[in-house]
Amino acid sequence: MSNILATLKNTNSPQFKKLAAKLAEKRADIGPFGTPQAGRTNREATPKDPGQEAGQIPAKPVPDPALAQTPGTAPEVKTAAATPEKIVMLLNQRLAHELAAIAMYLTYSAKIVGPYRPALAEFLAEEIPDETKHAQFLADKIVAMGGVPETNPAPVAPADSNQEILKAALEAEAEAVGGYTALLQALEGFHDQALRIDIENILTDEQGHYEETLKIVAGFGQDRAAYA
Repeated sequence: MSNILATLKNTNSPQFKKLAAKLAEKRADIGPFGTPQAGRTNREATPKDPGQEAGQIPAKPVPDPALAQTPGTAPEVKTAAATPEKIVMLLNQRLAHELAAIAMYLTYSAKIVGPYRPALAEFLAEEIPDETKHAQFLADKIVAMGGVPETNPAPVAPADSNQEILKAALEAEAEAVGGYTALLQALEGFHDQALRIDIENILTDEQGHYEETLKIVAGFGQDRAAYA
């Protein structure tokens, strides 16, 4: 190849000079074994971004947020805080049950009979001030939040015997514990942190009522495990 090039370079013909230049360029592109040399690429084989103009930097691809998650984990889902209207509705539900609890303990304490009447009637009547305090707080808070307090109590379960009365009272206190627990969950993220503390205090009272009633129910020979 070098001899051919030397011969062509010594030829004065313009055609030979042009051909020699092409051969020299081809020799520079081809390696010793007929393969393209490292660092040289076929420009025509490289696809060009249709949106990329000459001298323009290609746009950086935007990563998919779903692909950026850690393997084995789901995207975090944030639960929206309850609205004031929803909180007022839940407070009114609890108020209806507190009004029912006042009526329940008032009538149940009057209906206790037998040798255990003094102790049982006093136990049930002592719950009335706590339930009244809860109802008063709920009514005041509902008005402060722009709502209208509920005036209709929830239904009171009928009960005649001492055991029926204690069973109904225990079930009512279990409902109160569950209801205030659900209310606390609804208050997650709500702006009124003082309300959450007040509801926690009421829940503590209701849990105490439930546990004390459960002890009495166990003393009457009923299946305590069924209410635990």
